[in-house]
Amino acid sequence: MRVLRQIARHEHRHSGTRPVKKVLLSFLVVGGLSCFTLAGTYATWNSESSDRGISIATGSLTLRNFVGTYPTFGPQCDSYSASNNFNSSCTAVYSASPVFYPSSSTPAPSLIDVKVTNTGTINASTFSVYMPTCSAVLNSSAPSGDGGGNPCATGGFEMTINETDSTFSLTDGNEKCVFPTTTSAGTPCTYTASTLAFMAAHKTAGSWPLSGGLASNQTRNFVIGLALPSNPANNLQGEEASFTLTWNASQ
Repeated sequence: MRVLRQIARHEHRHSGTRPVKKVLLSFLVVGGLSCFTLAGTYATWNSESSDRGISIATGSLTLRNFVGTYPTFGPQCDSYSASNNFNSSCTAVYSASPVFYPSSSTPAPSLIDVKVTNTGTINASTFSVYMPTCSAVLNSSAPSGDGGGNPCATGGFEMTINETDSTFSLTDGNEKCVFPTTTSAGTPCTYTASTLAFMAAHKTAGSWPLSGGLASNQTRNFVIGLALPSNPANNLQGEEASFTLTWNASQ
């Protein structure tokens, strides 16, 4: 009788490592190494590719503003002129200007023009204005016994911000309100009670956004108005509002 012997052959399969890709900041791509054995046969595949000569450069996002009354403006103020790209020494929007109630029987409310330009190379996707500080200061020329009120508080001054074209006109149909509410072109702001206090509650960047962002080399023009309420309290006599108005742009 013939004895049949069966010899089982074992196949050994070793799992190969899958290609590994690491993406570095320089976008260098390194191929992986994979191998496997099968029934005594050995094969190796090597693959490598390299993108050379790639460089990365940063862009800039800087702001420049001018304050004045069209067509006359003060000196330019650049954000990069101070540390951390934040310049807190720009021209004051107001300087002890008298504030009146906005009616036909009294002088016009105090208006000032501001233009803000993105002088950087990067488009700002968000653009905002905010008021980190607002406080009452008694005017040194106020009569004795007057004052004591707070124009930054409820019942205090009224504030508006209109956006215009480069002529800063509030009557040519291109003006629109951006604070304390937003309107379409041709509808300017109206003065509303306690709106300086409302803006003073927005103390951080982004807290009052101005839609549309600010593209590289784009300029946006604003007219800022301040007025007394229609029935101001006696304790607002001789009071000044000392506040900081900050424009912020971010990528």
